[in-house]
Amino acid sequence: MRKHREDVSPKQPVGSAITVLLADNDKHVCKLLTHFLGEAGYTVHCVSDVVSARHVILQERPAVVITEVLFPGGDGLALCAQIKSDPATEETGVIVFSTIHAVLRAREAGADVFLSKPLQPHRMVEIVSRLTRSNSSKRSDGAQ
Repeated sequence: MRKHREDVSPKQPVGSAITVLLADNDKHVCKLLTHFLGEAGYTVHCVSDVVSARHVILQERPAVVITEVLFPGGDGLALCAQIKSDPATEETGVIVFSTIHAVLRAREAGADVFLSKPLQPHRMVEIVSRLTRSNSSKRSDGAQ
């Protein structure tokens, strides 16, 4: 019998690790998602505040950003809007992941997906995989 993880998202080819940024101040969420996304072949950077998230976005250019809505001293929705309004990062996939029901606000900020907590790791891996495939095809369509 195949493992559930393999049914959801095959591992990325060696040497082509796709970077995902997880911005969430819950250490348990970071640990679990880092594990499951890592198992699926992604490189995961986990930060607990918006300032660190902005730094990683500029330095690492993640393919997908997963962000909570509220942080001490920050706002994940504002981070999302900033990512989507900057031509250098507008193709970055953004998942807003929160206990706060903010579907409409997330959509207004430009999020690609809103997911409610509690954590469903295999669903998150599936969505990250879908976003990275979608963004990859957009980039290759535009490169003529």
